[in-house]
Amino acid sequence: MTWRSLETLPEDGSYVFVAVQWTKGKQRGVVGEAFYSGGKWWWGSGPDHAIELNNLPYAWMPIPNAPPLPEKKRAERETGIKK
Repeated sequence: MTWRSLETLPEDGSYVFVAVQWTKGKQRGVVGEAFYSGGKWWWGSGPDHAIELNNLPYAWMPIPNAPPLPEKKRAERETGIKK
């Protein structure tokens, strides 16, 4: 997966990884999960647990799917029996 330009940044409430400029102390890029809602960008995992972004993102990428569960965990999930 590669970073994408802002022209393609979704503004539909989808969660994405964003890169923003950190302005406290040493200037650097910071990556985090964010979403766009109500005309603003937010860090976090939903409106009840979000912090407004002070700086607009300069790049973004989709959040990848989680890897498959290891076989033992998959069996536990499917059967409800811990091995």
